[in-house]
Amino acid sequence: MGPAYTLHKVLSWSANNWSTHPIAQSLAVYCNNNTTWMAVASDINIEYRRIDKIVIDSNSVTQVVATDNWIIKITPYKLYVAHQSDTALILNRSDTHAMSATTRGEVQYVNIEVKPTRTGAETFNIRLNALDFKDLQDKVSRPITVLQNVTFHRTLLDRFIDTFKQQVSENPYYETVQELEQCVGCMQVPSNVKLNKLCGNVSEERGPDACVNCFCRPMWCIECMAKWFASRQDENAPETWLSSKCTCPVCRARFCLLDVCYVRLLNQ
Repeated sequence: MGPAYTLHKVLSWSANNWSTHPIAQSLAVYCNNNTTWMAVASDINIEYRRIDKIVIDSNSVTQVVATDNWIIKITPYKLYVAHQSDTALILNRSDTHAMSATTRGEVQYVNIEVKPTRTGAETFNIRLNALDFKDLQDKVSRPITVLQNVTFHRTLLDRFIDTFKQQVSENPYYETVQELEQCVGCMQVPSNVKLNKLCGNVSEERGPDACVNCFCRPMWCIECMAKWFASRQDENAPETWLSSKCTCPVCRARFCLLDVCYVRLLNQ
């Protein structure tokens, strides 16, 4: 019965130049001025062949493609399409997982609802690694609305900065009575971190990679220090950043993450 049903289905779809096929019906929604679904398919094919499209793997069997005018979701059993000119994009959810199949650290995903306003067009959802969000945002012509209660890391640096802050918050405070000046990196906020050797770096104590004391006064905010730390690491191995070392931006004293301390003023 299975093969017979399949043959019947294919034959019924092939009638009228495949106009009853599910993909043809999805494309027919975007027909203008008495054009056929094949004209829409031709437009999509032309844009798909261009090298400036972006292709994002949602998982092992699902792809999201963004061309100049179209957003396409490709699944094993269905093809979803939306024309950007009359489509709303709403980022409505994010979720974080402790481990990733491709990296050693956590991975964050975002869910974007694609809502065509054209009559008959189907709404669908695309799920992306949060680090792919900027690529999609830069390609599509429509703004992506991020709901107010949704937070996520748009770049690898954003994710590292948050993790850096969390790790530093677990280190002891550096107490001082010295008045804090503006961060010399951004000049926007008061400096709030000090490099203070605390790590038990015994095995490398006399080696060139050993952490050493930094005698600079507090000059940096946590945000700028995290950015400086990240800028000195191997961009091709982000999983090693937290366990790596860096040098003070001023005196070049070598330090690790355990040596970065928040500053606490004793007179407050």
